[in-house]
Amino acid sequence: GLTRGPIDATRFRSVVLDEESRVAVLHVAHPLSRKRRVTLADLADGTLVPTQVGTTRAALWPEGQRPAVGTEVATLDDWLVAIASGAGFGVSVASTAVLHRHPDVRYVPVVDAPPVPLLLAWPRRGEHPALSELVRTATRWCATLGA
Repeated sequence: GLTRGPIDATRFRSVVLDEESRVAVLHVAHPLSRKRRVTLADLADGTLVPTQVGTTRAALWPEGQRPAVGTEVATLDDWLVAIASGAGFGVSVASTAVLHRHPDVRYVPVVDAPPVPLLLAWPRRGEHPALSELVRTATRWCATLGA
């Protein structure tokens, strides 16, 4: 399966296929929404809206410089609505800006956040005989995307 992790390495093996940069997800009226880029420190005074399906938690920020954490939401749609209503900000992968547009939300690159890996993962036991070919093909294909 494809996942952004983390995975249980005792049960699964994986290979990194790609890494994706992060963007801040801000209400259109947020003071940072018109910037061309932001840093984690720029966001630290705000309220992070976490989601059960996302990869960003307050631990992304250094200890002592973390944003307040708002109520966690269950789905990406609920998350966008919470941000669009001014409940706080989010941080997501850059593809979210393309795949999940919202008229009341702006996406701004976060220049100092570590990228998020895209993993191809499979169970450690019961590997399919064609698994090694799948891994080679997926790795080669993803490498051509970045070229």
